[in-house]
Amino acid sequence: FIGAYQAYLFNRLLSRRIEEGLSFVYAVPGDIVGFFSDRKTHEPSGVLLVNSAVVDKVNRWISEGHAALLLPIFGYNSQLPSGKPGELARELLREEGLDLAAFRLKSMPEASSGGTYRLAALKPLEVSYAAEGSTVRLVFTLRKGMYATTLLRDIVKPEDPPAQGF
Repeated sequence: FIGAYQAYLFNRLLSRRIEEGLSFVYAVPGDIVGFFSDRKTHEPSGVLLVNSAVVDKVNRWISEGHAALLLPIFGYNSQLPSGKPGELARELLREEGLDLAAFRLKSMPEASSGGTYRLAALKPLEVSYAAEGSTVRLVFTLRKGMYATTLLRDIVKPEDPPAQGF
């Protein structure tokens, strides 16, 4: 239940970011970015709070696949972004009537969550495909927190999703 609610909050924060005209791929000052020791690493080896002095360099690293924009999976130990990204996160928490301490359940510690980060954009690794007739076989690797069903939905999504029942 806690994990599902955290995923819901993540999705709302990502949607809010897009509505506000912020990229879900590239960083702005105040964002949190994860770094990969190499492009095939599945989890960030470190994180950085981006400021205006390094934002261009960080976005170059994102373009090269050495870094990625992270959004919080809210928990009692979450370090929130600052600047505009932080405002969006705090506004969402206010709307939900939440304080980060709510994710610490003293009566049920096993249900508590300290929080973490998840990549904002789903970018598969090691992608290959083979087409034969009307069949396409995709092979790819996803990082932690990414789901093949989400990627496949976006690949096959029609131009007018509501008309197709999406």
